[in-house]
Amino acid sequence: MSSTSFMVGDRIRDGDGYRGTVRYIGPVAAAKKKDETWLGIEWDESSRGKHDGSCTDSEGVIHKYFLCLDNSGSFVKPNKVNA
Repeated sequence: MSSTSFMVGDRIRDGDGYRGTVRYIGPVAAAKKKDETWLGIEWDESSRGKHDGSCTDSEGVIHKYFLCLDNSGSFVKPNKVNA
């Protein structure tokens, strides 16, 4: 599924079988390639993620993309998850 096939609110599953909800679609300030599209995922299992929907860029600026519990959010490439 391409990034344009996902919509905010879609339910997804990763390769390990974990389920979550798409909360953001777009670029992420902390990514190496600033023009890549990422999915912001809020995982059903609260310990699956790495953050709360935010990231810190190389200059130390915090960017908030969506809200979720700490450690239940991740940014993933669209080709790493399925609907």
